[in-house]
Amino acid sequence: MILENLGLNSKEISIYLELLKWGASTTGKICKETGIPSSKVYPYLESLVKKGLVSYSIIAGAKHFKANSPQLLKELLKSRKEEIKKTEVSLQNEINKLMKIKPEHELKHEFNLHEGLTGIRAATELVLEVLKPGQAYCVSMSSAEIISKLNEYFMDFHKRRVKKKIWFKLILDESARKYGEERAELPYTESRYLANFNAKAEFGVFGDYFMTGVFFGQPYQFVIKNPHIANAFQKQFDFLWELAKK
Repeated sequence: MILENLGLNSKEISIYLELLKWGASTTGKICKETGIPSSKVYPYLESLVKKGLVSYSIIAGAKHFKANSPQLLKELLKSRKEEIKKTEVSLQNEINKLMKIKPEHELKHEFNLHEGLTGIRAATELVLEVLKPGQAYCVSMSSAEIISKLNEYFMDFHKRRVKKKIWFKLILDESARKYGEERAELPYTESRYLANFNAKAEFGVFGDYFMTGVFFGQPYQFVIKNPHIANAFQKQFDFLWELAKK
């Protein structure tokens, strides 16, 4: 329910809706209509009062609670947005701290399998961790299928890549030229194209890492850290790069 997204729990929602329906009510009436025990109803009412959705008056020594206008839900949404914004800032600060933590013992050779779209994002983020300004991330990709599914993420990735002054060299099939041209507008970016380059897999090289993906149904991304393998596929990429056209 949309009200839950505003931070209301099911009991608070039940009380608020009943008060909208019945008007000013005592706790006895509220408990009867909602089924909430009298011993537990006050914390929910106090929470609704703090959120500005409920007010009360005292009549003959008894509190009568009344639902405020549903228009105030917009104010609650505004507060939630402000909280989320603060959380985003705090989260980014925490991420920056965590990114500085390096393992005490790094393996010279690694093999990792990333599954699904989330896994592909995780594998791609490794590029920004590994490469230094002036180095290049080289990708040979025939199909635009995975680009179309993650285009928003990839464009954000490329903005951060450009900020770090990391080069991106992309080989695509002619049919996917629009995706290449969209990226080619960015600094530190070059795209070239091959006709009938229609394999359903991609490979990328960055530093000592080689990455390849398969996108039939559930996508998979394989990441291998091995300088010999990376060097071999870098040569393969350079060969295709010379054949490709701008």
